[in-house]
Amino acid sequence: MQPSLIPIAAFVEKARAVLVETQRLMAADWPNEPTQTHQDDLASLADYAGNLGLTGAHAAILDVYAYVGVFAEGGRLPSAAQREELAALIQLAQDRVLEQTPAGRVASESVVYLLSPGLGEPAGLEAALRQQKLLLVAFTDTSTLTDALRSHLPEALLVEARLVAAVAELLDELALSQPDAARVPLIGVDGGDSAARLQAKLGGADLVLAQLDGPSVVARIQELMAPASAEPFRVLVVDDDVDLCAFCEVILGRAGMQVQTTSRPEAVLELVRSFRPDAVLTDLYMPGLDGLSLTSQLRQQVDAMVLPIVFLSAEHSEQARFQAIQAGGDDFLTKPVRPRLLVSALRSRIKRVRALSKQLSRRPGDAQGHMRRGAFLEEVREVAQRAGVQEVALMVILVDQARPLQERLKLSVAHELEQAIALRLSRHFSPGDRYCLIQEFGFAVLAERSQREEFLPLAEALRASVHQLAFKVEGEDQTLTVSLGLSLA
Repeated sequence: MQPSLIPIAAFVEKARAVLVETQRLMAADWPNEPTQTHQDDLASLADYAGNLGLTGAHAAILDVYAYVGVFAEGGRLPSAAQREELAALIQLAQDRVLEQTPAGRVASESVVYLLSPGLGEPAGLEAALRQQKLLLVAFTDTSTLTDALRSHLPEALLVEARLVAAVAELLDELALSQPDAARVPLIGVDGGDSAARLQAKLGGADLVLAQLDGPSVVARIQELMAPASAEPFRVLVVDDDVDLCAFCEVILGRAGMQVQTTSRPEAVLELVRSFRPDAVLTDLYMPGLDGLSLTSQLRQQVDAMVLPIVFLSAEHSEQARFQAIQAGGDDFLTKPVRPRLLVSALRSRIKRVRALSKQLSRRPGDAQGHMRRGAFLEEVREVAQRAGVQEVALMVILVDQARPLQERLKLSVAHELEQAIALRLSRHFSPGDRYCLIQEFGFAVLAERSQREEFLPLAEALRASVHQLAFKVEGEDQTLTVSLGLSLA
């Protein structure tokens, strides 16, 4: 089983923030007390990297820690040559950290733009975004926002409801020269006004919020910013217009989708089987086989019964729209189509079908089997009640040094150490295994195997994975051991 990327991603976010602070202190001539505190942060960060097995990042951060310590403890300022050397060490550490970031997800600036001249800047939003390593930039007029968008696209765009339509048109215009503009989440703010909410939705908002100072606002913004799935959306474009196919390929591709195009409707059935699209975007009128007949054929295929089919046509009549829906189409877009509308229509249809498929075939837990405690206990109850051909074991794993670790470590550092332990344990799990954190430094594992004899070797492997290699705790190597209990169903 592949180790979880969740603790790696958390480490990357923390490391980027800590190393930026190192650069800031270097520019501020090393104020004494903040520098000493920052030295502790670097030590903790090095431990974090070491416990996750990120040897390159661990060594590079330790080098920065040692160099900073010379000035933090000695109370003297670095020379120009020493500043250059430290800057090189910081850059090396940043490079080692960014190596852990999934390709294409590293940005020099993670910015959220806000345009709400009639509502004002909400209290607390800037600080809440900063905690998530996002910079809030507020604008008071559309022209200034336009200039900013042309020079740097944000991670998300928050706009007062009455201005959403104008900003959506601006993004569509930009998408013609900067296709990435079509993927920027556009979030409307209605101030609690239902009429304004409808106006924002009709204007093209991906999400409409009543206010921007609620506790869940940042989480909802991040949900829109995040990729919809680890697996990109796949779209099959069917149109005899080569230029339109190229346009769709660029716009949808920049929105993170995989695109296959064809001008031959008769080849679609085979492409659906080989490419396995999440949606089909088809013209209404094409030589040979028109979009209506193609849709009818697709709906007769078992693997395409719920496949989203979106029509894209220059036909504006209500009769054509009615016929397309009657034939089995899910949506009807008219040419020329706005880039954001194209992306939004396909994305919403695909999300809905994928969510349905996930509900029908879901197995509890993430890709590594991690579950919240309540869901884990419910899963244990369900497994205990059902008869199956698999043997089942419930294991409880407790770190023997839990109490002194709880007394010594800050909550954030303890959580990072728990993540590192869980990462080691998960390397021995099979795809069907589930686990949860039942207490501080205590884990429960639910495993299924074909034979009971497989559980003792698994238990030994889990126990050994913790104690065979020391963890970094407050800069020192510390060997941890676990006690493991095993119950067979």
